[in-house]
Amino acid sequence: MRVSKESIFTGLNNLNVPTIADERLDESFGFTDKEVQQLLGYYDMSEKYGAVKEWYDGYRFGNVEVYCPGM
Repeated sequence: MRVSKESIFTGLNNLNVPTIADERLDESFGFTDKEVQQLLGYYDMSEKYGAVKEWYDGYRFGNVEVYCPGM
């Protein structure tokens, strides 16, 4: 847990804890559109792209729009 790691008694009191707003990690919290297209192509399901985009697209982390991380 974040709270247990940040204490004056642990020696780990100056941690840098990234969040979903950190632009360096914006593509790490879900699948990009390109990745979804590649995955659907790999599994020969490219025709499902429209349905997948409708159901799972629309999350924004940092400056990148990604598909639902739980997809």
